[in-house]
Amino acid sequence: MLSLIAKIGWDSLTIHQTELISNRHAQLLNRVDDHEDIQDVILKSSDLASCELSHD
Repeated sequence: MLSLIAKIGWDSLTIHQTELISNRHAQLLNRVDDHEDIQDVILKSSDLASCELSHD
């Protein structure tokens, strides 16, 4: 299953990069409060992931 995911598009990411993305996403989810929509948090996480990958 993991090899299938790698073939689809994760093959360009290193394990370190995927860990950074996962950690950042978890940090953002931990910051969700009553005034913030979960969808906004997911979008912020995607933006951060894109920035991290483009600056490597």
